[in-house]
Amino acid sequence: MADAPDGSGKLVLVVEDFEDARDMYAEFFRFRGYRVATAATGPEAIERIASERPDIILMDISLPQMSGTEVARKIKSDPQTRNIPVLALSAHAGEAHTRAAYDAGVDDYCPKPCSPEEVEERLRALLLKKNPF
Repeated sequence: MADAPDGSGKLVLVVEDFEDARDMYAEFFRFRGYRVATAATGPEAIERIASERPDIILMDISLPQMSGTEVARKIKSDPQTRNIPVLALSAHAGEAHTRAAYDAGVDDYCPKPCSPEEVEERLRALLLKKNPF
């Protein structure tokens, strides 16, 4: 796929167990010029991260088999994947859930519901922070 007019073309891994939400974010980001990979579970996310090396990860915290915080801990402890920015999404917006996500290594936390435009704005900020040039 050709890059978007803004030059994004980055690979976003969308990790979401709810199929409608996963498809909605994937389609939105494809439309916006990103390349997209998806995963529905924590273990599947780990596999996709290892094989695809996404530029950024959009991940629900509540996932089957392995939570998003467990996935974040695992990838942030691995020297080969620790620099991949992670934007966590969660319906649990309380202080304890937010703190647990940041403690696990996520780079930003967006409480649900959040619009695809808001998510993209946060993704862009994380990508810019990772590579400011």
